[in-house]
Amino acid sequence: MRRCRPREIFFDLLDLSGKRVVDVGCGETDLAHRMAERGATAFGIDTKEDAIARAQAAKPDSGAIYRVGRAEKMPFDDASLDIVIFTNSLHHVAPELMAAAMDEAWRVLVPGGILMVADPLASGPRYELKTLIHEEADVRKAARAAG
Repeated sequence: MRRCRPREIFFDLLDLSGKRVVDVGCGETDLAHRMAERGATAFGIDTKEDAIARAQAAKPDSGAIYRVGRAEKMPFDDASLDIVIFTNSLHHVAPELMAAAMDEAWRVLVPGGILMVADPLASGPRYELKTLIHEEADVRKAARAAG
């Protein structure tokens, strides 16, 4: 059986050509770059300016557009995006702002747009080891409830 990350499944299922897409909480990942390479107008937003700078610098010619922004107050017009993606990022939104982040995603999506939330459960050996330095079980549960 082939193991897939949520974004690999996403690439298999969706035609991104001509779509306007945002990776919310992009950090330094390459998801926006990869979406741009597949024909999307791809944005990445994150609250951290240094993460945005590093993501942009990684592939400056990919066509991806990076902006500082928050999940609960995205820097996009109403009904301006075809796809909004939260990949391993919703649990980083303060629990009291998660519902606002979901409302914001629906605000920026065109009618019939796609909202993808992939926030793994806080369980298993990887997460048990990680709890020694950073416990995320409660915020992940809140993210699951909000999504």
